[in-house]
Formats: sequence, structure tokens, C-alpha cells
Amino acid sequence: MRRMKWLAGVAAVVMLIGAPAGAAIKVTTITPLVSDICGLCQAPQVRLPITVEGLPADKQLSVAVKLVSLGNKQDSVYRAGVKPSIVAVEGGLELQVSVAPGALREQGTYVVALEFSAPGEPIVATTLQLVRAPAALQPPGTLIVERVLATPWSEPGGVGPPLALLEMSQRTGLVDVKVVGPSPQANERVHFTGQLTACPEQPPNEDTNASGLQLPPGQVRCLQYSTKGNFPWGSQVQSYSLRASELAAPVPVTFDVRTRLSRIYVLIYVLLGSAIGFLVKIKLQQDIDRRQAVALALALEQEVATDLERHQDSLFRSALADFLAKLQKGRAAGNVEAIVAARTALESERRTALADLAARRTTAAQLFDRVQTIVETQWQLPAGPLQAIAALRLTVASIRGFLARDAVNEAAESMKAALKETRDHLSSSLVEWQDGTIDLFDRVVASPVGLSPGTGAVATTAVAEARMRIGATQLSPTASADEVIAALSAASNEWRSARKVARVIGLALDQETDRVAAILGRTREALPKVVTAVEQVKQAILDGIDRPDRGATLARLALEALGKAWRETFEGIGGAALPAAVTDPLDQQRFGEAAIALVTFLRGEADSASLVRRNVVPAVAADDPAAPIQMFATTPRPEDRLAPIQALLARTQREIAIAKLFQTMVVLLLACIIGYGLFAPKFIGDYQDLVIIFFWAFALDLSVDAVTRLAPTARR
Repeated sequence: MRRMKWLAGVAAVVMLIGAPAGAAIKVTTITPLVSDICGLCQAPQVRLPITVEGLPADKQLSVAVKLVSLGNKQDSVYRAGVKPSIVAVEGGLELQVSVAPGALREQGTYVVALEFSAPGEPIVATTLQLVRAPAALQPPGTLIVERVLATPWSEPGGVGPPLALLEMSQRTGLVDVKVVGPSPQANERVHFTGQLTACPEQPPNEDTNASGLQLPPGQVRCLQYSTKGNFPWGSQVQSYSLRASELAAPVPVTFDVRTRLSRIYVLIYVLLGSAIGFLVKIKLQQDIDRRQAVALALALEQEVATDLERHQDSLFRSALADFLAKLQKGRAAGNVEAIVAARTALESERRTALADLAARRTTAAQLFDRVQTIVETQWQLPAGPLQAIAALRLTVASIRGFLARDAVNEAAESMKAALKETRDHLSSSLVEWQDGTIDLFDRVVASPVGLSPGTGAVATTAVAEARMRIGATQLSPTASADEVIAALSAASNEWRSARKVARVIGLALDQETDRVAAILGRTREALPKVVTAVEQVKQAILDGIDRPDRGATLARLALEALGKAWRETFEGIGGAALPAAVTDPLDQQRFGEAAIALVTFLRGEADSASLVRRNVVPAVAADDPAAPIQMFATTPRPEDRLAPIQALLARTQREIAIAKLFQTMVVLLLACIIGYGLFAPKFIGDYQDLVIIFFWAFALDLSVDAVTRLAPTARR
């Protein structure tokens, strides 16, 4: 361009300093101008209109460069590259400055010191500032170079995109572009040809890193490069920088050289891996499955053996016997299907048998609680039923032993047999006691001696009341344990009712003794034979209630002894020759009337009336307190935990571990081949690659299918 481009920003400022006082020449500008050093513009690049005053007409004004500096740097090349001149133009004078190509290449502000002079006139000094705008290269980004190996040992070829350089400022070109390689230089494997050519173009054969590369402003050139040497497989990144005086900062150029095998190897590795996987899955996996089936069978056998040891129940043992034998037979044959089927059947039957055992255990525990209630309660019963309970108590220890060994069926059968025997014994003994007690009471009431009419009336009433209760308790041959407990409680009530009759008769006899003693004017202790005989009668009746088989005989003898004691007592008081008034009542067992007659005989008629009124207040016999029934409730037995697998299972596990180790080694080879095919094309070696590859290998299953399913985890 021949015309100067005017701009509004500050790029170059020309300052004209006037001459000293008294000078005749004065150079001024019409207006301040701002200008760049344009790389595309033709010389002169700077044109500055000036006005000259005081210059004689016969003299010519000239201008010269005294000094050119860039910051603190002064160079003769700078001064030689700047050519100022004063040119007459239409309407006046113009200062023109030409910058030689390549003279002021460094970007920045150049200070140019100018001197205006005319012959015989003082020199006028002027300062001019020229700004070189920096060149701008469009960053080329990362260039990916693909190097494909036909075989692992072959020399690869490299194909990459062109390195296009575009100058974007459109004012400053680049001269002498230099390429600075990575550090250290020993790692440099990308070489440049030293030429900037039109794009695209094949690189020349020459391989040098020379200078002298030029790029005009606003144009595109391609910098040719090539790869050389051995690159590691995967991704190798190298960064270079483009430097020139016209650039404000170096421009980085990054090469990502990726070396890989031909993709045909993916098919080779897949075929190889599939073949190895077929071997692993068919041969080794079958062996592992068989050993695992054997190990599971042994574990179940150990658990069942523990169950049989802890639960010594015949029904439980018989339920598992056939299934356990089938599992042992299948394990010995090594047939996986037979082992699995037998193990499943045994496990199912085991759960069923344990559930049945638990249910039967609960039922047996409830029955045992009832048995303990029968034998541990302090029943108020006669001797016969107590003997039946005592016999049942002897079997409780053996039943408790069965339950301790969890022999539930044996315990249940033993309790059923013991209850049947106890039930039969109780039924017969209760009937015998009831019949014997009623017969005892009837004989006592009907006894011709020992009981006065008044005492007999009291005894008859008490016996009548007791007869309504005694005999009501019945025990059927199929009565349950609860029904036996209820029958024992009812029998206990009958027994207390019978003893109440004995107490009523005894109180009546005591009251009669006290009344007769009062009539005779004596104390109770004064009638020792009668008192002793009364006590014998009371004890005989009580003994007869407990032993009805001989109670009637004991009561009869005791009553006869009581009648004899009354006669001997009266004879001892009145003499052997008693009047008929005394002996007749004695024969009729009217002991009170006989006493009145004896006193009348001894004292006279006067005192007989007062003697009749000396009666003792009758006492009332209370019921015996009922004994509480002691009920039992056994706490349910907790389920026992199974014992650990023993030595045989441990040996099988070691064999499985050895087989798995061999399988792992084979699959590891397969994983290395497949993993390399998956990750090598994109491998960089950073943390992301480490995490992906590590967890890919960590989660690898021992099968080809599982390995291939992990392919999507590779970085795309």
C-alpha cells in the first residue's frame, strides 16, 4: 500500500521541539498524528505534514536520524533501517519516514530522534515514536498423529494433519520463525523440515530444524514435520513452541503421537480368548462345580450330623435317614445333578423335620408341665391316690432326661404311658377310697356303743352332708392330664369333707365328755380313761379315712373301747354296785343321763335340776384349708446354632482354591490380551486410566462372557 493508514488510537506520536531562543527556523505539525509500522504498506510508512517558519528561501531543509532505541536497547541496525525525508507536496511540506523491510521486526515502541537542519541555521531536534504491533498466530491446537504397527516388531508409519499457521493481525508478518523443541532434547522425536509452504503439500525428504521461516501478514502457511524414532505404545504427548521477534509470546504446538497395533489384532485376541474361555468354562468350571457341590453337600451333612447329635428324637432321625443316605451316595459318585437334587431334598426335609420337632417339643413341654403339676403339688389325699402320684414321680426323672437330649418322641411316649398307669391307679384307688369312706361313716353312725344319741345325731347330719360330696369325683379311662389335675383337686375336696366329718364327730365326743365331767363336778382330766378313749376314736376315724380298707374295724374297736371306758369311769366314781338308774342309761349309751343319775344317787334329788343345766356350748368344726395347686410352665427351648464345617469340608475348600488359582492364571492371560486390546488405543497412563483398568481387572469374572461385558468401561 502506498498511502498511510490513519488510526484513532495512540501508535506513534511525533513531537517537534522548537529551536532555542533567537533561532530563525521553526518546524511545527499541523496536527498530531498516530501511525503503526505496517508490514503490508509500501514505503514510506509514515507521512507527517509540517509547517516551516523562518527558513530562508535560498536554503533547503533536511532531516536525519540521530538515534533509534527500543526501550533500553540501541542498535545500529535500527538506525540504518529508518530513512526520513522532507518532501514537497501540494500545499506544503511533508515529513516521510520509510522503514526498511526486516529492520524493525521486534514488537514494541521505537523512539526515533530526528534532527532538522539547513545550511548555516541552528539544528532543530525532534522525537518520533513508532509502534510495531505484535504479530498474532492462531493456535493450531493439538495435532493427533496416528502410528499403526502391522506387527509388534515392525517400523510404523505416521500420518498426521498439516500444521497450518495463520497470521491474524494482518499488519505484521513473521520472519525467521524458530521451532523450539521439548526439554530434554533427547526426548524430541518430531522433526520439522524448516520450510513454510502452501497448504496442503507433501513434506520434502529433507529433515532439518533450520531457521529462515517466513509468514506474510494475514496469510496461511504450513510448517512441514515428520515423526522419527520409537514411540511408546499408547499416547505420547510432546509440546513445541513457535518463536519469532514479531510475536509477543511463544505459540505452543502440541503433538499427541498415538502408537497402536492394527485393529485386526482385536479379532485375533477375541478368537484366542474365546478358545481359552471355552477350555476354562468346560473343563475347569465343571471340576469347580463338582467340588463346590461336594463342599456344600459336606456342609449340609455336617449340619445334619450336628442336628442328629443335638436332637436325639427317633422320629426326627427316621425322617432324615433316607435323604441323608441319598446325599452321601450322590457325593461319593460325584454327580453334580444328583448331589444338587439330594441336597435340595434333604434341606427341605430338614426344615420340615425341625419344624415338626419344634411343634412336638412344645406339645411335650406342655404335657410335662402338667405332669410336674401332678407330682409336685402337695395334694391332700388318702394313701391310695398318693401312692399313684408317687409312682408317677419316679418316671419324671427319666422323662426330664429325654427332654434334655431333645428325644421328644421318647419323652411323649413315656409320659403317655405313665399317665395311663397313673390314671388307672387313681381311678381304682379313688373308687376304693370313696366306697370305704362311706362304709366307715355308716358303720360309725350305726355303732351300738361309744356314741350317745346326741352325738350320733350330730354324726348322722355330718355324714349326710359328706355323702353328697364323696363319690362325685369320677376319672374316665381316657382323661387328659388337665382332667387328672381337676380330678385330683376334686378328690382333695372330698378328702377334706371326710376329715371334716371326723372332726365333727370328735368335737361332739369332746363336748359330751366335758358336759358329763361338768355334771359330775369334775374336770376333764379327772376322766382319763374316757379322754383317752375319745382320742383313740378320733384317730381311728382319721386313720380309717386314709385307709378305708381297715378303717371300719379300727373305728369299731375304738368305739367299743370308749363304751367300756365310760362304764369303768362310772363304776370308779359310784362303785361296782351301781343302781339301775345309772346302769340302764349306760347300756343305752346315754352318758349324760347316767351322770345325772349317779350324782343324784350320790348327793340326793336337790342338785339334780341344777346339774341338768350344766351344758357346754357346742363348738363348730371348720373346713381344712385347700392346698394350692402348683402349676408349671416350661420356657421354650432356644434353637441351637449349627456347628462349623469340619476337617473334610476344609480339605475340599483347599482343593477348590487350587482349582480356582489355576483357572485364575488362565483367565488372567485372557484378561491381559483383551484388556490391552480395549485400553491400548486410548491409553495415556493418568489416574483415570489407572482407576478404569484396576477396577476392570478387579471385577473380572472367571468367564469370557463376563470379561467381554466389561468392554464398555474402556475410555472412549
